[in-house]
Amino acid sequence: MKKVITLIVIVALIVFGMGFAYFWNIENNAQKQTEQNLIRAKEIYDAIPIWHKKINTEEDLKIGIITDTHVHPKRINKDDERSEAVRYLSESQVAPIINFVEQMKQFKPDFIVHLGDVIEGTDDPDNVGIMGIKLVKAELEKTNVPIYWAIGNHDLRSVTKEQFKEVLMLDSLTQSFDVGDYRFIILDANYNAKNVSRAPKEGKYIRGHLPPEQIDWLKKQLATDKQTFIFLHHGVFLDNSAGDYDKEKQSNKMKQSINNAKELQNIMEEYRVAGLFNGHMEARRHEQSRWTSFNSLTGTKKSKDYPDSYYELTITDGVPDVTMYYIPPGTTQIKKVDFESGEK
Repeated sequence: MKKVITLIVIVALIVFGMGFAYFWNIENNAQKQTEQNLIRAKEIYDAIPIWHKKINTEEDLKIGIITDTHVHPKRINKDDERSEAVRYLSESQVAPIINFVEQMKQFKPDFIVHLGDVIEGTDDPDNVGIMGIKLVKAELEKTNVPIYWAIGNHDLRSVTKEQFKEVLMLDSLTQSFDVGDYRFIILDANYNAKNVSRAPKEGKYIRGHLPPEQIDWLKKQLATDKQTFIFLHHGVFLDNSAGDYDKEKQSNKMKQSINNAKELQNIMEEYRVAGLFNGHMEARRHEQSRWTSFNSLTGTKKSKDYPDSYYELTITDGVPDVTMYYIPPGTTQIKKVDFESGEK
């Protein structure tokens, strides 16, 4: 009897041991498989470009935008015909800038961007152009917030790029800076199709171009998980139709975009740029691609549909929203407009 009991115990222990080993094996393999899956998942995630892993931000930001002020300083003493004669901005030139400054004091932006063509520049010697830039700078500084500058083609009709940087104390005409969860980039498209930097007072009209070295630099700045936004003077649309109909010209055409607009648009889609803002074209246009909000903004001087215009840009949860202010032709009352729809 004892032998039978011993045999039963031995068999039971063997069966129990086999069962334990079996289930331990299963559990151990499952754990190993889970670990391998986690490692593989991390490898896949790490292989995704950082710019495809955008921050889900709840951070709000406010930016003031003004463009194409095209000022031409006038002599205080009209009899003083010297080019270095002291000058000032006439009421018609400075009024929309003053209105912008007053609006910014209420809006309280984090910073301001001027999108270029600070001065008219045409036929002005460099000292007059410099004076005009200084006068606009002095007005905008009354907002007491940081100011960023893009250079326009009209600026280069009077001053050189080096002079523009010097008077505004800029290290470079291409800039990249971060504010919280956001990255902002300023570009200089004042180049011709041969990638030559546009010379001052060059008589021939150049539609603008981004040279390869600036494209390479831009890609490096866009390689981030921050929400990114681009400012430049020139437009990057693939056609020249505007958002508004010009009754006088019987068309809705605006100035041409840069030569390599398609290349830049492809980069913006690849890197998931949230928004781009340009001046220059003097026509309101909003276009939304899969990732990017494109916005062509009219200036304070030359737009017939939206004279004296300036803007509030509010970024909420990474999404840009633009409000336009302008004075309708024949009136003196500032009007507020939803930029995307153009509803007045």
